[in-house]
Amino acid sequence: MPTTLTQKAVNAAIAAGGDTELVDTRARGLAIRIRNGKWSWHIRRSVGGNAHRFILGGGWTLDEARGLAFQFETMVAEGSPPWREGRRQWDIYLTRRQAERAGVTVETSPPERYSPHLSDFAFWEGIDGYIAEVARTRRETTAEGYKWSLQVAELKQFRLSRVREISRSDLAVAVKAIAQRGAERQAELTAAALRGYWKYLGSDVMTAKTGVAAGIMRDLRAPERTLVEDDDDDGDNTSRVPVADDVARIMRWLRDDASPALERDRLAGQLLVYSAQRRRAVALARKIEFEPAGDLGGLWRVPAMHRKSASVRRRRGGRQHSVGAHVVPLPPQAWAIVKRAMALAGDSEWLFPAVKVRKAGGVKKSMAPATLTHLFADVVGNDCSPHSMRRAFGTTYAEVADLDLPQTKTILDHSEGVKSGDVTKEHYAFRDGTHRKWPIVRGWCDWVDAAAERGPV
Repeated sequence: MPTTLTQKAVNAAIAAGGDTELVDTRARGLAIRIRNGKWSWHIRRSVGGNAHRFILGGGWTLDEARGLAFQFETMVAEGSPPWREGRRQWDIYLTRRQAERAGVTVETSPPERYSPHLSDFAFWEGIDGYIAEVARTRRETTAEGYKWSLQVAELKQFRLSRVREISRSDLAVAVKAIAQRGAERQAELTAAALRGYWKYLGSDVMTAKTGVAAGIMRDLRAPERTLVEDDDDDGDNTSRVPVADDVARIMRWLRDDASPALERDRLAGQLLVYSAQRRRAVALARKIEFEPAGDLGGLWRVPAMHRKSASVRRRRGGRQHSVGAHVVPLPPQAWAIVKRAMALAGDSEWLFPAVKVRKAGGVKKSMAPATLTHLFADVVGNDCSPHSMRRAFGTTYAEVADLDLPQTKTILDHSEGVKSGDVTKEHYAFRDGTHRKWPIVRGWCDWVDAAAERGPV
């Protein structure tokens, strides 16, 4: 049965000496065969109903054998399969590799097309490692977006290509093709993913393996977006500023349906409206972020990881740059939502835990941020997104309450959070209700309630 071989497993099978054949899933057709205590690597291929077996011999490490198998696959992709036109070239290549390993110089003619001294690292080989690194240092959604972008149809032509031979102009043509089919945003995301991928391939720990020089894709960019001069509504209303009736319609819908199946989602939606925070911060909120504040309600300390500007500042400033929490006061009506969500979540560390595991073998985490987008889309007569609630607070309510920009930023601005020199004083101001944020959020929540109670729109 095929499996992803390791050098340890190969060594164990050789030491055992029993007759067996282990097939590797990392390199197509590669297998190690052990017979009568002797072993050798093979490449198996079935073509037109005919089985072919190419003997590589023994003595190769697993990585070396995979390199040979990839060389074999490259010849197939270039139209010179070793079982037909490329047989002589394959024999020359294999002979030279065997001689090189033995320390012998072999003169052959014609000249070898595939130099064993240059890296054969293929485009597809480094993607998993790169995405794992992105997932470690960036958000999960960024890693997923980059992985998907590196698998678009326009890049499939490079799958078996050596990365050292792929030029910036090659990738620029592919990115332009993505934009020309109307996916201009996808072209931008793909260009960003490719820049990051080549930076990874050319890093100090990878360059010897890949043959990629640092910085060669630094200037890769998608074409500029097409100019749109039509001032008419293009049908996308997600960027418009909601008025009081919009907020009322959403809030009533979130409150009125008593369906147990949607209670978690509706509570999350209500917290998003009351707090005017981003959908990601709400969906990924942990119970530990919330603190009761007596009759005032409670406090929500949104960590920097959920705040774009703060997260970027932390990365740019280095690990020693301290970025504090963005504290949002929660008046009684908002705090009641948090308490009900905590009770509904049970033993989970998440305020809104996932209903099921997203991936096979994964761990149950929080609800997906996209759930809130779908939730708002289900509101009858609504064309506002979750993010629109921040616009409603920063524009519609700000005009009603006569808030200036600095006041709205204390709630909306995610650059906030750098720890001040008097943290204790700041903490008590939140706990006793004297902090400047309290009247702002209290006024917003009361305005939302009043709008929702006025009756059908």
